[in-house]
Amino acid sequence: MTLALLIAPTLAVAQVPSASGLDEVVVTARRTEEPLQKTPVAVTALTMEQLEARSAKDLRDIGRFTPNVFMTNTGGQNPDTIAMFIRGVGLSDHLVTADPGVGLYVDGVYYARADGAVLDLVDVERIEVLRGPQGTLFGKNTAGGAINVISNPPDPDGGGLLSLTAGNVGQFEARGTGSVPLADNLTLGLSGLKKRRGCLARRMYDDACVGSVDRLGGRGYLRWTASPDLTVDIIGDTTTGRSHMLPNHPAGYDPNQAFFATYNGLVAAGQIPGGIPFSDTTPGVNPGRYATSGRAPTENPLDAYGVSVNIEYRTGNATLHSITAYREVSSMAFENGGGGTGAIYDPAVSYSYRKSHWFSQELRIDGETLADRLAYVGGLYYFGERGATNDAYAFFAPLQAGWVNFNNQETDSYAAFVHGSYKISDRLHVSAGVRYTRETKEWSVRYAQFSNFASAAFDPNMQMRSLVRGNGAGIPNELNADAASTAPLQRRGTWTPVTPRFGVDFQATPDLLLFASVARGSRSGGFNGRATSAVATTPYDPEFALTYEIGEKAEFLDRHIRLNATAFSTDYKDLQQTVAACIRLPNGECRIDKEGLAFSPFVTNAAAARIYGGELEVVVLGPKAARLEATAGYMNAKFTSVDSAATVATGLSTRSVVPFVPKWTSALAAQYAMNFGHGSLTPRVDYTWRSEVAFNINPGPYGVQGPIGLINSTLTYLDSGDRWGAQLYVRNLADKQYALWINEFSHVVGGPGGAVTVADPREYGLTVTYRF
Repeated sequence: MTLALLIAPTLAVAQVPSASGLDEVVVTARRTEEPLQKTPVAVTALTMEQLEARSAKDLRDIGRFTPNVFMTNTGGQNPDTIAMFIRGVGLSDHLVTADPGVGLYVDGVYYARADGAVLDLVDVERIEVLRGPQGTLFGKNTAGGAINVISNPPDPDGGGLLSLTAGNVGQFEARGTGSVPLADNLTLGLSGLKKRRGCLARRMYDDACVGSVDRLGGRGYLRWTASPDLTVDIIGDTTTGRSHMLPNHPAGYDPNQAFFATYNGLVAAGQIPGGIPFSDTTPGVNPGRYATSGRAPTENPLDAYGVSVNIEYRTGNATLHSITAYREVSSMAFENGGGGTGAIYDPAVSYSYRKSHWFSQELRIDGETLADRLAYVGGLYYFGERGATNDAYAFFAPLQAGWVNFNNQETDSYAAFVHGSYKISDRLHVSAGVRYTRETKEWSVRYAQFSNFASAAFDPNMQMRSLVRGNGAGIPNELNADAASTAPLQRRGTWTPVTPRFGVDFQATPDLLLFASVARGSRSGGFNGRATSAVATTPYDPEFALTYEIGEKAEFLDRHIRLNATAFSTDYKDLQQTVAACIRLPNGECRIDKEGLAFSPFVTNAAAARIYGGELEVVVLGPKAARLEATAGYMNAKFTSVDSAATVATGLSTRSVVPFVPKWTSALAAQYAMNFGHGSLTPRVDYTWRSEVAFNINPGPYGVQGPIGLINSTLTYLDSGDRWGAQLYVRNLADKQYALWINEFSHVVGGPGGAVTVADPREYGLTVTYRF
């Protein structure tokens, strides 16, 4: 939930195949219900049963099972914030001034922020992953694709389930769903989740918890079937999170270089009371897996809620839709930029406070006309957001070295769209659509260095939490011409992207669909939320992705084999890049002075790239109740042009690596359902593998996560009455150690090394479920 969309492990067991072949899955990839195998779009649909069989625990797991999708935690150390990439397009930032490249939709409602988007999956019917630009029908910020989450509606016949999970690392989960018929045409659905995991580690020096998970969420879903033609759904949810930041530790740095050497000098001079100098033998320099240190608070509080009203009215050959929604989310996050090295004070700490609320309204009509030869979808859309992101960066605590940015932004986005598919013959269809968007952002920003406003008693570790929760009023804004002025600097930008789509599909046989398309998507323009100079406050324009795609969807042997494949090529233009990360010294290092690292970043449309590749998805029903699944994805991503200013400032060039793009992704799974008189027992093994991933454009030896293969396994029992179920699960069976995020120092401070946030260890446990 943060959307506490809760997917409880209902243990319906892994989609046991029917004698007639593979189950038919219905998707809404083109905003109307269509069979998956008849939809000419590159889409992966994971049903509730498939998610349960994999023991998927949150939205990030979708990235492991879906080709050419990569998901991780934004910034690495915030357990409730997600970074999503599809076919190499996405966003790895949390600022309210930066919009994602992949759209997340829950029951038709756009989820604008990464905070709280690590959805715990409860009571979900299915999740659809749409690859490639979805700029016509889904629209806003879908240059890479869209993730469409569809909830289970309440059951008018009543019923529900209760589920308890216990496991290692202090895991405990209690989940429940239920449907309550209030009248013949009115049903209330309720779901709830309490989820906990113990600390992965205790921080050195102060024993603070790191790596815990703690969320409480609930949802209500009221369905009113006013008539056979009119349905009204009212959905509300809330989530409270009190998880602790994920531990990170250093890798490969030299304590005698860059800001580590500067820190040591300050300790030697007595300017950091209680400071411990870095050395090769300092505790934490060669740390354990989850070792970390520092003094910043470790709790990352999250509070979110939302409500939506979905009205559907059928008249003749058309259906009218209205989706009205409001959401609000706020969170705090803390990160040890120096990797939590063994000193009491980390040399680089960041604090972030984010709060945003948004309202959206969509009016849509779909239907068929011209003797049912033309299927159409059209509508109007509005999105309005009011948000703030306040970030502070402290260096060499407890010195007054560092700065703070206060960002407030108002966004108003209007769009009109239309899409149609015409039957030239019963087997040959052509389609076309376009979306026009007008988006305006008004931004106000303050920037100040600590030394210009902090008192002698100011301790960043202890006081930055309250600092970032404020709005900066009364603090001198150094972006103004008058350095003593406290007024925010204000900027405004308006953009009008047009995102069309064209396609053709041919039903070659009843079981073979061939299709081709060209589509354009965009990621919104915006402002630099880390501006430290007035010149860095210039707005940047939207990014655009133009994708050419061909594909096929086929089933063989009486629907016992399914083989879907696509190939694509994307021209990625106007990439938004930071073109100055710091003020450089002649030796290449960032300048370091009493204010800490002297950053002067600005963002502009500095590059273009080409990404091409393909996806393959195979499902095979074997003898009796055996099932095999395999997926593979390939991407080749290259920068094709780069702004010369970006090359000078950051080293970005056509030889740089496009980050967050594994060249290969794959998954292989096998299960076998054994039926007994009292029920069924289904063992399943999942293996997922991806090639190396870079976390910045010019990674050194510590900026890349190498190839990683993971094994998950489940053993699921379901009684013959479909009431009681139990599942033994293990995730990361081999207890592989790998990085969720790497903040490499070399491209920022000129010295070697990096800060690594390590993924979860092996987790195992038992889930017991009762249906009623």
